[in-house]
Parts: sequence; structure tokens; C-alpha cells
Amino acid sequence: MVMDKMNTLQLLSGNILDYEHPELLVCEPDDMIIPLCNNCRWAGQLALGRWYSIAQHAWNTSQLVSREFALEALWHDRSEAFTNDIVTPLKRMFPAVKALEIQLEYRTADILGLPREMSPEVKVADMQMLGLEVKYLRGEDPAGYRALADVEFEHLLPLVDLTPWTPRQAYYNFHQRLKELS
Repeated sequence: MVMDKMNTLQLLSGNILDYEHPELLVCEPDDMIIPLCNNCRWAGQLALGRWYSIAQHAWNTSQLVSREFALEALWHDRSEAFTNDIVTPLKRMFPAVKALEIQLEYRTADILGLPREMSPEVKVADMQMLGLEVKYLRGEDPAGYRALADVEFEHLLPLVDLTPWTPRQAYYNFHQRLKELS
């Protein structure tokens, strides 16, 4: 198979991701962790100086589930290491992007030894984090989000850290959480 460099991304490890063949991905944990630390949630649409990375979101999500699901929660947005945090409305407009994201989720789940489908407990925690982020990071009323209608999250605020972490802090905390869960 001939690889078109215009369809590829060289990863930090030197491995290559061919976006036309994500099922062939070979990567190291840091190929996912570092980009998750370097990329801001909400497509960066937060107040100036209010950095909140995908890695910090994942770390927080892992705090909301039982230990049995914490590793899966820590890695639940791993495909965004290769696609960035593409906002949901945009994914809806471009189904091919969502399909690529799913292929990357499956391949990286296989690499990490995680389930391909997100556990219900992790899905709930992800929605609870969304509620906390909407209210406390974006300063919006969660009532404006239909998906949050039946999600209880306020009681979870003491379990998470919404203070801005630098990418280095996020990297350190992510690795510490990995050690804790291994």
C-alpha cells in the first residue's frame, strides 16, 4: 500500500497515522497523552487565560467513576489526540469526521486493552463533567443543554479540579493517574 503524505500525520514517537487507514495505527501512550494536554476543550472557546485541556477533562471524568471504570474514563477522549476536540455540532455536519473518530476510538481501544464501546458509567460521568464545565467554566446555564436535562452533577464539584492546568501539569497529573490505576 502506498501512503499519501497529504493524508498522514507523523506522531511524536515517529509512527505515522494514515487517516485513510486508521485501523493500521501504531502509537505509544504519549502520542495520545501529549496532544490531549496541548489541546483545549470547547475548541478553545473559554475566557482568555482560562486553559482547560482535554487531558484535564479526562482526568476529572476518571474521578467520577468507580475504580473499575476509572482507566476507561481517563482514556475516553483518546481519539481527540488525532482529531482535536471537534465540537459536536460540527461532527454532526460532517459524518465522515465522526466515522473517523469512531475508527480511531476502536483502534486505540485495542492498543490500550480497553473496551471498544464506552461503558454506561463512563458515559454518565462524561455528561456530568459536561454539566460542571458548562456551568463553572463557560458560565452558562446548563438548562440550555437538552442533553443535560436529567443529569445531576452539582454534588460532584468537590471531586474535580477546574482550576487551569498548564499542559505540563496536565501531563504530570495524567501520568500520575495512570500509575495509580495500573
